Amino acid sequence: VRAEAARKGSPIGDDGEDSDLSPNPAYRTSIPPGNERTVGERRLPLGGVRVLDLTVVWAGPSCTMHLADLGAEVIRVDNPFVFPPATRGNSPRPAEDLLIDFGPLGGGYPNLDVSGRPWNKHGMWAAQARNKLSCTLDIRKPEGLDAFFRLVDQCDLLVENNSVHTLDKLGIGWDALHARNPRLICLRMPPMSLEGPYSEYVGFGASFEALCGLTRLRGYTDDDPTTTSAAFHMDPASGASAAFAALCALRLREASGTGQLIEFSQGENMMHHIGEYFVDADRTGRSHGPGGNRHIARAPQGCYRCEGEDRWAVISVGTEAEWAGLCRAMGRPELVADSRFADLAGRTANHDELDKIIEAWTENLRHREVFDRCQAERVPAGPVMDEADAYADPHLLARGFFRAQGSEDIGTWDFPGQQWRWDGPDMRWESICRLGADNEYVLKELPAIHEQGIRFGTIGRNEDLPESVQTAIGVARDTTADNEGLRFTIALSYGGRTEIVDAVRAALQDVASGDLDPAELDERLL
Repeated sequence: VRAEAARKGSPIGDDGEDSDLSPNPAYRTSIPPGNERTVGERRLPLGGVRVLDLTVVWAGPSCTMHLADLGAEVIRVDNPFVFPPATRGNSPRPAEDLLIDFGPLGGGYPNLDVSGRPWNKHGMWAAQARNKLSCTLDIRKPEGLDAFFRLVDQCDLLVENNSVHTLDKLGIGWDALHARNPRLICLRMPPMSLEGPYSEYVGFGASFEALCGLTRLRGYTDDDPTTTSAAFHMDPASGASAAFAALCALRLREASGTGQLIEFSQGENMMHHIGEYFVDADRTGRSHGPGGNRHIARAPQGCYRCEGEDRWAVISVGTEAEWAGLCRAMGRPELVADSRFADLAGRTANHDELDKIIEAWTENLRHREVFDRCQAERVPAGPVMDEADAYADPHLLARGFFRAQGSEDIGTWDFPGQQWRWDGPDMRWESICRLGADNEYVLKELPAIHEQGIRFGTIGRNEDLPESVQTAIGVARDTTADNEGLRFTIALSYGGRTEIVDAVRAALQDVASGDLDPAELDERLL
């Protein structure tokens, strides 16, 4: 949605100035023209659009990441006194000896380093946090709620994927938001719905994938469901589709001038990804289950052992030409004339025998050799790659897919690039936001928010320490201050500002080591 295009009267996607469309006086975005995000001299599609981000974990943050890539100013709002599990790791100060047991989702810190501010380092957070701003607000307090609504006044879109009653409990439900800013679009992403028998059910993507049927289709035919690992398909599938829904709502508002509530059911969205099974079940009455690596209309198809430890390649044959090509790749052209494998029905019936023949070939080759030989014969195939393989893959390297990204806390690493390319202006690729690092801009520089001042500890900075820190100081006196939860609370109350967080941490360490008298801690912190 481009404000400049609307001002000129040209439709979205058309940079021409000769359009017959007259400008829509109802159309505007929350960021005044000239202040929107630009890349060089070419404006990004969502320049001028401001998004309020209340998302958690994966699905919601990936949605707002796509919007930020396209030029939207995305402002994340986090409560500095409430740690969001799974969004920034499993805990604010994870125990180092447990990181490996947590696996990549719970223990995903670069080099397993949880020093400093680990809540800004976790992989689940960092992978979705580029191009965003971050501010800290305690919406449970009157000052924080007032500041939040002042932000709402200046935003075009609010995105959230919390439990269904969270917004209402905080006093920021749809009715309150719409009354405050009738132009605001509210994109809600509940697991199932905002109403209905399952609307209040809670869980993560893996549990709702099972509820919606995806988990039943995965796994091997001779195993029970306990061996089926989580796929986390629902989260990234929701992020992309929800971003599309937001674009549609912004486009509609261009004509109507008013906002709307979008109910984006993550479960219902994901069910479209397996829609053919529902159609077939409705048509035939069949109940589908796991099929392993095989396919109803392709044979042979499987995952085959290759040379080396835990090395595999996948191969899928769907036509007679592909079958002949596979036989040539294996150096077994005589198999084309074998009556057992003469057609799809025969190859399906003799699939076990074919698997043995194919694996006798692949187990003596590296997985990339299998890939290259099959592709040379136009046979669908690929190596099963791990992370190191992906980083070294010649195609991804030639495309420049992995790109340097990071922040002051996480350092610089190679991250997966954006999910699509186009002939338009380069999409944004800015640093990963850090908790509260943009409080100065969001809470002091944006118009109308600074008018009534800001209080540090709930929304900004104050000459006195916030009540929560005063309480923490009392705890510090009684516990020698060697308490990670205490450190986290104090640090977050300052919005993650580097110099303040480091000073607080140093003071607490001095108390713990005996270098600072606890009675002097108040003066030191002030």
